[in-house]
Amino acid sequence: GKPEATQGYRLPTTPLPFTLARAPTPRRNPTLMSEAIEYNANDVPSQEDAEAQAAAAAAEASAAADAVAESVSATIAEAEASAIGGNADPSLSDAKHDIPVEDEDTETKGSYPAEAPPTFAEKGSLEEFFMSIDSLQNSTALQKGHHTKAVEIGDPQSMKSFSGSYTSYALTIEPRIEEVKFVRRRYSDFVWLRKWLGEAFPCIFIPPLPPKNFLAKMKSEFIEERQKGLMEFMRRVISRHPFFIHSTPFQLFISKHSNTFDRKKKEIEKGIAAQSDAALASMFNSLFPHISKMEMPKDPEERVLRLKDYLTNSSKQVSALLDSSSLISTKWDDIVSHSDKVTGALKSLNKVENGYAQRPEPPRMNVVDKFESWADVIKGKPTQWSAIVVEIFKQEKLDIGAMLEVVKKWEAINKRMLKQKERVAKYTKADGSELSDKQKLAKDKDEEILRDVTALYEICTKVMFQSEVLHYWDQKTRNFNSQVHEFFKSQLDIASKLAKVWAEGKEQEA
Repeated sequence: GKPEATQGYRLPTTPLPFTLARAPTPRRNPTLMSEAIEYNANDVPSQEDAEAQAAAAAAEASAAADAVAESVSATIAEAEASAIGGNADPSLSDAKHDIPVEDEDTETKGSYPAEAPPTFAEKGSLEEFFMSIDSLQNSTALQKGHHTKAVEIGDPQSMKSFSGSYTSYALTIEPRIEEVKFVRRRYSDFVWLRKWLGEAFPCIFIPPLPPKNFLAKMKSEFIEERQKGLMEFMRRVISRHPFFIHSTPFQLFISKHSNTFDRKKKEIEKGIAAQSDAALASMFNSLFPHISKMEMPKDPEERVLRLKDYLTNSSKQVSALLDSSSLISTKWDDIVSHSDKVTGALKSLNKVENGYAQRPEPPRMNVVDKFESWADVIKGKPTQWSAIVVEIFKQEKLDIGAMLEVVKKWEAINKRMLKQKERVAKYTKADGSELSDKQKLAKDKDEEILRDVTALYEICTKVMFQSEVLHYWDQKTRNFNSQVHEFFKSQLDIASKLAKVWAEGKEQEA
């Protein structure tokens, strides 16, 4: 019988804890659904027609993916205006898609489609960005340094230390730093970079690293997969906020060989840890001048609570999708393995029956070739599930974790502010008596601390909602849409080939 038709696909419709403009839901596209493989056994298209139809469908699917990506970009300006009660600065919508680098032909590498341009692009040029760095007094987190445009990670080598074995990778950047052909970095070095980017820029989304795996860390397949993940991490870091690549942790990471790198790390850590709330607030106000002028959103604590609940619940569902997709991929491995056994058994059965001298007529139809063709076609199924579907949810789960880290940083700042408010409130005596000179000095000091942490709290709240949440949603949607369309095209290709295999079998039977 004919395969059962599936329903048309839609973009994810999970309710958000904040107002966000959505990309329009695409109309039903018959060429991307299973109706495309319904056929009449007596009217099967020729191989040339089938290939032409598959090519046309693939082109249409690609165009649909591009259209969805463009629609997501087009809604960002509207999303900014609606994300927090319509407070967004309209000047951001035009500027944010211009990446502030000197050369527009910057090469990006990685296993995932290019992200949306960074939401932070308020400055029109690299020189203007450097001016904002110069305006900061004694910043321990930023320096002009080397402007990296591309990164390559390769040449994994197994190394030994007192604590055990590990793998190091050659890190090469473009343009090159004079007298530094490449530096070697191990996984823990990337962990250090990500941690201190997060400490230097609280409430900013830091791209996630590939997860640890102690049991498989020296296996060649895992090393290759980790290398791709590290490459993707670096690509995302250099393609977004310019202050990432001009941060002191990043500049040290790309420019110093191992011994010097290990020695200098403590200096970077000490400087970033010593940043005051006032210095951090000043830095963010300089880096996000338009956002800093926006009004504070109403009920920020409630908004953050809804955001956290959304991310937590999404993580559970994405984990379930990841587990199920991984299981399907494994099952397809089993099916492919058993498909060879099926064709082998059919060959043996034909041999047995053909060797039976008293065999009655008619003989069994010879379907060995058809099953061999079927087995050959489905060999791509496990790879398609593991390389596309599984990777979609694996990356999304990592990104959710990274966004939750942003929320936790905000919560820590909010907690310090509330605690400092309580401390200042204690100076007001119930009986109305005056404070002593010592108490007045202490109160002045505590009020200054409260002003500083409140300033940091306010700019972090604005940046988180007006920049980081929008970035998280945009890159997640772009990645999902692009990868799912790739999966659609691969399934359509297999469906077309299988339709031809079984239709020819029906013709032979007739």
